[in-house]
Amino acid sequence: IHRYGAVGLFLLATAFVCAAPLFWHHAELPDVRASESYKNSDLYQFVLPSMHFAFGRLRAGEFPLWNSRQMCGTPLLADHRLGLFQPLNAVFLHSPTDRAMALHSFMCLALMGFGFVLFARSLELSYTAALIGGLVYAFSGASAAAMSRPYLASALAWLPFVFWTVREFARSGQRSWAPMAGLFLAVFIFAGAYALAVLVV
Repeated sequence: IHRYGAVGLFLLATAFVCAAPLFWHHAELPDVRASESYKNSDLYQFVLPSMHFAFGRLRAGEFPLWNSRQMCGTPLLADHRLGLFQPLNAVFLHSPTDRAMALHSFMCLALMGFGFVLFARSLELSYTAALIGGLVYAFSGASAAAMSRPYLASALAWLPFVFWTVREFARSGQRSWAPMAGLFLAVFIFAGAYALAVLVV
């Protein structure tokens, strides 16, 4: 399809892959101590300890149903915010939790930008307009706030791909787009941001 030139998409994808770490470093590494980061206390009180425990148990070959280390015990597998079945969270299986958070953010930011470009091109916008839209979507303040919550970051990463495939299916009517749209919708839902998923569906 002429809307998806290989060279143009490759250059835009490379730009988002390179820009993601720079944005993350600028937005997510403020010069304050963790004890003073009250605006993002959820990161230190829930996200980091829970992700560390859950994926640590998976690395040890256990299937974590229960977290005995927080609040006198909490359900683990049933907590949608952990996204144990989210493909983007696989980085937590292979890296220390703090490094995995950074890698997860890099992937999400790059996917957000590139996915938006695909969606914009499906609307027949120019590459320049698609690039500007991708930059605004991926590197805004709302995106920066979502990076400390992997379930929300993953959902925002897959959302443009859902819109892109649904748009192409509606445009062409070709059944080959339907499985791809279903796949992207599934990984979007498995991110665990159920309020956003209900709104989108």
